[in-house]
Amino acid sequence: MVVIFYILCIVGFIYFFVRERVFDFFSIAYISAIVYFMPGFFGYTFLPGWFKIELLLETYIVMCLVISSIIVSALVFDNFSKDKKNSIKYDFEKSKYIYIAIFIITFISFIMMMLTMGSSLFLADKKEMMVNINSWSKIWENAVCIGAVISFSEKKVKSFIFYLVMLAFIMFIGDRTIPAISLISIMAIIFNSQGKQKILFSRFKLVLISLVFAVFFFVYKYLYINIKLKMWTQVIEKIMNPNFYIETIKFSEPFAIQTILNEVMRQDFYVGIDHFTGLFNQLIPFANKLGASSTTFNSLFQTQLFPGVTYGMGSNIWAEMWSAGGWGLLLIFIIIFNVVLYIGNKLFKKSYGSLRNLLVITLSFWSFYIHRSSLEYTVNLNKRIFLLWIVGLVFSIMISSFSNRKIANKKVEA
Repeated sequence: MVVIFYILCIVGFIYFFVRERVFDFFSIAYISAIVYFMPGFFGYTFLPGWFKIELLLETYIVMCLVISSIIVSALVFDNFSKDKKNSIKYDFEKSKYIYIAIFIITFISFIMMMLTMGSSLFLADKKEMMVNINSWSKIWENAVCIGAVISFSEKKVKSFIFYLVMLAFIMFIGDRTIPAISLISIMAIIFNSQGKQKILFSRFKLVLISLVFAVFFFVYKYLYINIKLKMWTQVIEKIMNPNFYIETIKFSEPFAIQTILNEVMRQDFYVGIDHFTGLFNQLIPFANKLGASSTTFNSLFQTQLFPGVTYGMGSNIWAEMWSAGGWGLLLIFIIIFNVVLYIGNKLFKKSYGSLRNLLVITLSFWSFYIHRSSLEYTVNLNKRIFLLWIVGLVFSIMISSFSNRKIANKKVEA
């Protein structure tokens, strides 16, 4: 099975990077699978305490199913989803002022976050800092993500610089998710705008830059505490040590994520489908503030499989599906995962402006970040973006209507 895993990874690489095709969300899904299935190349992962454990045959089967499904779905999309020339593209009406609303939300939420969280943002202990995380910080981070993508796609240079500073501050705090999704969204816009291309050759420099950023996100996890504590000597020593980069990859997040899948398989851990009822809470804005509660997959597996671990281990959506409904549910969700990518690609091709910006962020979450999340948390991440976008759209419609009314009055007076 290890050989099949390697073959699938090579076939995928050739198809998505060597063959001429349009870079899309299947491309991102493949990249994400390679990143999060990295332990498959080593043949092992680590239990808490850094005890090495070999990957099971079943774990390899899951990884192979996911990668092969992405490749096959991309093949189907490329051959059976060809749009007519000069096809109509869509956007939200009166949405040109969304960026103003997002800037206002970013500014206000940042001020409120600083006032309510204060010095806790600068704590080196992430666990201690997370205790003080509130809604203002979540609103601010997601607004920054939207603002960065809008300002880049609409070539608002000054605004883009402002949001880059904000993204840097988010990284400083210790959160890599929003900066990573923002960067992936921006790179998706750049690569996709070039049309059909052999990416590895025609965009080699951009691919290298992307790899540098990817390594940076791996490395920063092991630097941010030193940076927060202003231990610059240790930071420089780590950066100058070649073994540091090897260690950061070897003990990176993908190993922890696949430990979950491997242990769920090894211990035949079953949770059933009852915890999926928490998905209904995601239909309600600020449901947790209104008293709604749900049981997460993390709370189910971590207390049973890793009782001695005191920090959050994240999640693994493939482990969640297998644990909830066996191979049947896993296969069904793999199909759903690819169907969403297929439909998302179609919508992305037929969109422009604000709708396109919304799609690139939400589909980046779905195609890339889904590997280390539960289904409920994935929906929650997208819900935050949608809610802010709706607020921005309502604001834009109101401003547009007011402006049109003002213009109409001037015409009447004239």
